[in-house]
Amino acid sequence: VRRKFFPKVTFARTKRQRARNITMLFTRTLLSLLAFATLPSRRHNVVHAEGIDDVIRWVVTFNEGVLPDQVVNVLTLAGIDVPEIPLQIPELFMSVFMMSPTIAKKIMNLSVVKYVERDVEVKIIDPVSENTADISSTARQGGTEQTPYGIDMVQALEVPDDNVGALTVCVIDSGYAIGHADLPGTEVVTGSDEIGVQPWFEDDNGHGTHVTGIIAALGGNEFGVQGVNRNGQLNLHILRIFDASGQTFSSDTMANIQDCVNAGAKVVSMSFGRSDQQTAEFGLSGPLEFEKEAFDKYYNQGVLFVAAAGNDGSSYYNWPASYDSVISVAAIDENREAASFSQRNDQVDLAAPGVQVLSTIPNNEFAFFSGTSQACPHVSGVAALVWSRFLDKSAQEIRQALTASAQDLGPEGLDETYGYGLVQAAAAVDYLTSGGSAPAPSPSPSPPATEECTDDSTWTDPWGDDCGFYSAGFLCQAFGPFTANSGGQTAIDACCSCGGGARIQSAEPSSASERFKSPRALSFLACFTVAAGSVLF
Repeated sequence: VRRKFFPKVTFARTKRQRARNITMLFTRTLLSLLAFATLPSRRHNVVHAEGIDDVIRWVVTFNEGVLPDQVVNVLTLAGIDVPEIPLQIPELFMSVFMMSPTIAKKIMNLSVVKYVERDVEVKIIDPVSENTADISSTARQGGTEQTPYGIDMVQALEVPDDNVGALTVCVIDSGYAIGHADLPGTEVVTGSDEIGVQPWFEDDNGHGTHVTGIIAALGGNEFGVQGVNRNGQLNLHILRIFDASGQTFSSDTMANIQDCVNAGAKVVSMSFGRSDQQTAEFGLSGPLEFEKEAFDKYYNQGVLFVAAAGNDGSSYYNWPASYDSVISVAAIDENREAASFSQRNDQVDLAAPGVQVLSTIPNNEFAFFSGTSQACPHVSGVAALVWSRFLDKSAQEIRQALTASAQDLGPEGLDETYGYGLVQAAAAVDYLTSGGSAPAPSPSPSPPATEECTDDSTWTDPWGDDCGFYSAGFLCQAFGPFTANSGGQTAIDACCSCGGGARIQSAEPSSASERFKSPRALSFLACFTVAAGSVLF
């Protein structure tokens, strides 16, 4: 069991012990609880399990000010048995619980709780098999250093990297081959594996070493390849959260985002995610509020997040790439053509080389990988390179420079395949040197077509709540899949606010953007944002 900052939580089992503990804790917690009693509570996101009493993993976000050491007191005073707590992130007021949907629903009703959400699985965005080189036949170049086509394509060599030592790039992935002869060593590389797989300086998957090589493989050593930042001075902070299987939980990624921030990272590179295409059948698609809030918070505090757009070759959204505060990167080939596997949607911001990209893998070897996982670190590396020339600029200003100076590809202007276009390091530097002007805002999407709908008035969930409950609290994704009644219907079938009910008339949105209230708002099942007030307990 993985924990951050706090040991396993225990609590009294007998009535006498519980009464004594409640008495001792009452004075300490009553004032803080009353301070939050009038605040509304909002929840969101779908869950998937066999039944309403199955124990699964949930993320609970408390109102600001409720610290982790107060969580047990809050639940105890509410008469709720405290579940196992495998992870807590104090800075985000977030706790992970192993509990059933029935317990989750009780916790959801506490006014000190902002969100109760399913802790979903996140995966490395694996290389696309049909475009991946056979790792057994690596492209090792003894005595002859190669410059992969992507390094030239993003103009990396046209920008001096003599000041990159002033910045730290955090790479969240499968680890790092610390002894690789073509990668920086411990002089500039740090890492952590407190929430994840140990040790951080190994990589039995190879994915993390490959993406880090794109960012920072050593140049001028007459061996292997060179990365976007090639002088060996860029500070790297490595977080290994994926093992050979390439899977973890969303809450673990958030704990590692916090670790990146604590390490002083200015750029965070994320070649992982969860695709709505892969999770929709389980009711797990769409954004998570605890993720969105964390990314927004740290982006506004000066951290630039870059993520792979996804390898499904569809218009489905990939998270975290599709959050407003994250740069979503699509993949192109050496002819500047869109990769067949790259996502195409209105959340794509930039394009970068992602087909047959040569980079480092463990054991002093090299390989060609294809995927938006490879496109992402090109942008992460360019962001650090450009930022190193303008240390006084904000994350928003660097992002604007990258998008405003990108080489337009495909249809003129912003599009769903290439975003603003191919990232260009030298052009971004020129943009900032000249003072740059803000790009014209993109036109807002047309409002989605309206439709009339009638709830199934005879339906109730297993807890006795009807559709009125689900229309009053952002709850469709939290409990919809669990709410099958004796007739087999769930809230998603019966309730208009959850996408069900009797549709009198409807119109299919004409584009992906029309499924969202804003460019990166809510997914299909979470498109209603009415927040309900609640009373304590």
